[in-house]
Amino acid sequence: MRELLTASDGQIEFCERETYRDLYRYSTATAGFPYVYTIEGSNTDGGITINVWPKPSAASVMTVRYARRIPDVSTDGSTFEHIPQSFHFAIVKGAAARFRDWEQNFEAAQALKGDFKASVEELYAKHLGGIVQ
Repeated sequence: MRELLTASDGQIEFCERETYRDLYRYSTATAGFPYVYTIEGSNTDGGITINVWPKPSAASVMTVRYARRIPDVSTDGSTFEHIPQSFHFAIVKGAAARFRDWEQNFEAAQALKGDFKASVEELYAKHLGGIVQ
């Protein structure tokens, strides 16, 4: 998770779970404006539990900004369902470039790296609206 914001864009600070438990979990403080949060863990569906302190005094709207985790790809023939299909060829080009480097076929590796970089730039522009630095 990148950050947790209140409706007015006030950032709530992250607190390690152990510290949160030691300092806030059993606090008798009344409800108020949250200023710390911790992540308790995930359930079997992949959802996470986020605790804030103090508990909001009223119904609150918060924004969570996060980076999605993509599971490791296995070699058992499973599909790449978590990676958009438009990214597959770029991934293959990058892997092929690394393999050619490993083989010490540097000329082929360089050509594949150029193809890979062009593919990534195209995908970045298409999906994120920018140019790779």
